[in-house]
Amino acid sequence: MAKRKHGRKGITRLIKAAFILAVAAVVGLVGWNYLLPMLTADSITLYDSYTAETGDVQTSLSFSATLGVKNSQTYTAGTMTKVKELYVASGDTVEAGDPLVLLNSGELLSAGFGGAVNEIRYGVGDWVRPNASLVQICDLVNLEVTMQVDEYDVKALTVGQPCTVSVISLGIDFETSIGHINRVSASSGTLAYYTVTCDVSVPEEVLPGMRATVSIPSQSAEDVTVLPLSALAFDEDENPYTLRLNADGAYEKLYVETGLSDGMRAEIRSGVNPGDTVYAADGTQSAGAGFSLADIYRAIMGENVVVNQMSGKMYDMAQMSDTMQLPADFNGQMPAGMNGDTPSGTGRQTPTDTDAVDDSSVSFNDLMESDDISLEYNP
Repeated sequence: MAKRKHGRKGITRLIKAAFILAVAAVVGLVGWNYLLPMLTADSITLYDSYTAETGDVQTSLSFSATLGVKNSQTYTAGTMTKVKELYVASGDTVEAGDPLVLLNSGELLSAGFGGAVNEIRYGVGDWVRPNASLVQICDLVNLEVTMQVDEYDVKALTVGQPCTVSVISLGIDFETSIGHINRVSASSGTLAYYTVTCDVSVPEEVLPGMRATVSIPSQSAEDVTVLPLSALAFDEDENPYTLRLNADGAYEKLYVETGLSDGMRAEIRSGVNPGDTVYAADGTQSAGAGFSLADIYRAIMGENVVVNQMSGKMYDMAQMSDTMQLPADFNGQMPAGMNGDTPSGTGRQTPTDTDAVDDSSVSFNDLMESDDISLEYNP
């Protein structure tokens, strides 16, 4: 009876040994064609993948602008006199025709339009010189946005063209349109600039003088093939291309025809279709002597190998190899750290299981002959 058990166990070992040899042969073939150049190279090129999609691309012009008061009026005295009555205070809201100031000369100053009392310079009983500023009324709701457009961009603008005003400090957007383009240059020098304005109605937290950005749509393409700009590169003749992975596992240039770009994505007119996966180089990684077993496995499979004890304990071999380096004369003995010790200088704990691994060193053959140990691939 003991001989039969021994015979079955021998057959099991032979099957396991044959499986390991087959896997080693496959890995060896892959390693010769793929890993050897990677291990002997000074660096490895890394690639990112991208999927072409169907979307819309809209280009726009963007200009720095300033919010300013469009309607403002300052009221003055016509003669040397005193202030007899004040009917408003600073910050009050007035309508057209509301009384503001009564002077001893009998002159009554009234608001010419609706707005806010922005400033009062004199009080009751004060002497006022002729033409001195008494009260200022401003419309703080209906403001004017002013921007300077250079001679290259002004030809793309027209009165009535829609635009978006973004108040930078408050993060508020307003939809409006171009109200006026001054065709006389507002600057002198090598480049001419032209003043362009538009009107915007704002809440009370938006104040004159705040900085803004004006975005003006220029061109658009709808339901077209798009790729992120990071998926594109350019050759020495400035021709755009991306990369595709061929059947041999090598990356090759795939030239494309581009259209509009919004600064984030580009329209692809030919060369790539929606759903296609393309690649782009994303830097390099050093391939020095510190290249670990985990790195080799990830380079082939992109995943981890897990040694699984049937009792439920999981060992991540890739994680273990990150904490240790195998010696050059490695003969199949598992290095220190597999028995639960912390490898010197790493500061990381390796998984332990006193039922599966004792304090003695465990050989690779012992692992393969154990009925409680199996190899798993975890995608």
